[in-house]
Amino acid sequence: MHANWKTWAHVTKLDPDKHLPPGAVEEIVTSGTDALMLSGTLNVTRENLRELLDLVSAHGLPLVVEPASPDCAIFDGRIDHLFVPSVMNASDVRWIVGKHYAWLRHASSIEWEMVVPEAYIVLNPNSAVGRVTGADC
Repeated sequence: MHANWKTWAHVTKLDPDKHLPPGAVEEIVTSGTDALMLSGTLNVTRENLRELLDLVSAHGLPLVVEPASPDCAIFDGRIDHLFVPSVMNASDVRWIVGKHYAWLRHASSIEWEMVVPEAYIVLNPNSAVGRVTGADC
């Protein structure tokens, strides 16, 4: 059974490309957050995502992966949900559906109850996600 994300009041987003100082994970998991989202826009790889997952998975909080690219859509038994972002104002349709179609084609089996679609509208064209997706802000 996957954690019920609809009951969460606070989610802490952790970027696999950012270094966490010693003690940060313990401080975060005891802060009262309801879940941890592993997500980032730039330089996220399957390797650094798995390293972060290894670092946080033993703490008992629900874990979400929000993949920025098809190779970061992991279906690890430790993951409670895969939040699938679609950038609705992207100038390139691949950021609306194409990137997700790529991981769907390569996934051997998917537990659909763990997949949660997200609709993003990017408001800051200078943000990393705005630049990468070519968002029309």
